[in-house]
Amino acid sequence: MRKTIPFLLLVFCFSLASAGAYTVVLKNGKMMTGTLVSETDQMILFKDDSGVQYSLKKANLDLGKMTEANAPKVEAPPPAPAPPAADTETKKKARVYTKEDVDNLRTKYPELSIGEPIENPEDFDRGVLKPEAYSKRINESAGRISRNLPGLTKLRDATATAWEVAASTGKDPAEAVKAALSTEEATLVLKQASDDLISMARWQETMANAPDKYKDGYNLFVQTMTDLSDFHRGVREWNSFENVNIFRSRLGELETRISVNSHRLQTWKPEVAAPAKPETPKTPEPEETEEEPPAE
Repeated sequence: MRKTIPFLLLVFCFSLASAGAYTVVLKNGKMMTGTLVSETDQMILFKDDSGVQYSLKKANLDLGKMTEANAPKVEAPPPAPAPPAADTETKKKARVYTKEDVDNLRTKYPELSIGEPIENPEDFDRGVLKPEAYSKRINESAGRISRNLPGLTKLRDATATAWEVAASTGKDPAEAVKAALSTEEATLVLKQASDDLISMARWQETMANAPDKYKDGYNLFVQTMTDLSDFHRGVREWNSFENVNIFRSRLGELETRISVNSHRLQTWKPEVAAPAKPETPKTPEPEETEEEPPAE
């Protein structure tokens, strides 16, 4: 099977009806300006002036200063504009996307992933990932990978069973497997794995130039993510295998490797060079002196 990760990231950008800059103030005093995309009780979705999109917890924000910074300015009302010419086209109002709109899109297009930003501005310095953020992402990838493996393993077993039963009873395996993979549970398992793979693919793009002491962790992260992607693809493309025994065997090998490597990712730490041992001072050898014989 091909060992590559598809990097087609389908992102839907939502805008608010209100125009103008929006200021975000972190509790450490750092400020960013850009556009408020959406807001919940716990989070805000924010796009900075350079176009980078962030999902920020309100617990990490100075909400008082943000209220002051984003308060509407009271200005004198402008003079009434001249009536528009008869041939002037009426501008369309900006569309405000709600949670209901997003849910409808997910229902209408289940094969697409509406990506949620996962970037933390504290992990970057002038747009470049900080070295200490590598360890954090490598360890967090273990959780994302591990949480998908049980569901995908269950789907593998359900697919193999449906395949075997259909083949032994003279029925069409394609119809039996299709039914097994079209349940609500199966759809959610495949969707979550797809979303997590897309999120980790974004991480990989920002981690490609890993510092030397993080390279082995980065390589382990990429290999384990690739194995999870192959497992996910193997379940969906089950009929690309010659028979059900090969299907079980190949995915069984992937399951073992993913399980072992995800544990290694969870406990991985960069190698720290041992401090140089102080050199032991050499004891100077006694100098040889010629003694004169005693006088007779």
